[in-house]
Amino acid sequence: MKKQLFALALVTAAGCFLAGCNGIAVITGNGIITEKTFDPGDISRLTTAGYWKITLDPNADRNQCTIVIDENLLEELAIKSGSGRLQVTPLHNLRPSREPQLRLQLKQMPEKLNFSGISNLEVTGKITRETEWSFSGSTTASIPGFAAPEIQLQASGISRLTLGGNVEKATVSTSGSTKFTFNGNIGELHLEQSGCSSATIRDCETARKMTVHSSGSSNFTFSGNLQELFMEQSGCSNAAVRSCESAEIQLSGSCTAKLDAARQLTVRAGGASQLLYSGSPELQVHTSGSAKIKKQKQ
Repeated sequence: MKKQLFALALVTAAGCFLAGCNGIAVITGNGIITEKTFDPGDISRLTTAGYWKITLDPNADRNQCTIVIDENLLEELAIKSGSGRLQVTPLHNLRPSREPQLRLQLKQMPEKLNFSGISNLEVTGKITRETEWSFSGSTTASIPGFAAPEIQLQASGISRLTLGGNVEKATVSTSGSTKFTFNGNIGELHLEQSGCSSATIRDCETARKMTVHSSGSSNFTFSGNLQELFMEQSGCSNAAVRSCESAEIQLSGSCTAKLDAARQLTVRAGGASQLLYSGSPELQVHTSGSAKIKKQKQ
């Protein structure tokens, strides 16, 4: 059912962009593919909108931007470059004959990046500086090369984001049906979830502290070694954490959580919430309503 809803949402989003939900006429590509290449200079802020396949190399030996699109659609783009900014957005509703491409070779990674519309993003190479990311619409992104002190990320719509590497501090906000995955190490995470979004942290061996706020029907999954966890859940959200040293959990509504805690576990649960825990932590529990706290059988 979820896959069907996702497919329907994707088709609807594509239809709105390509067919013109606002009633404005659609400009169709003529099938003659052309390229426009230029030097955008050093970029600190990147903004794109519309339908794109984007490749970004932040470790190149030059600054170069190449746009590949139907010849008659090139003039329908607003391309603004200069003063540390690059913006590529459509002026009208466009229907390309094939997937347009935006290829970026940059000497350094932009600090702020904003992607909206229907984008397919691939970032190659290492990202070593602090960055801020914003995704909306139905962006699909692969960004495996983080080696950075800090990232900030905000995502909405039906984005599918796969990140990896090593980050000292991450601040992440997801909503809608966004799916966020990080493969690797995050030292400190602050996560805000809503809607039916999901966040998965895998193979995280050096996590010091994580703060998670989940609402709606969101889902949070962590696997690795975590020292300290604060988690607040509401609605019908779900969480599974394996494993942590100490945790403070607040549950309400009909949410559920599974947790492996080694040293200390403090729980405040209300409504029809449920917690299933394992390990032998020092336990402090306060429940109300029909909330249930159970230890998993070995």
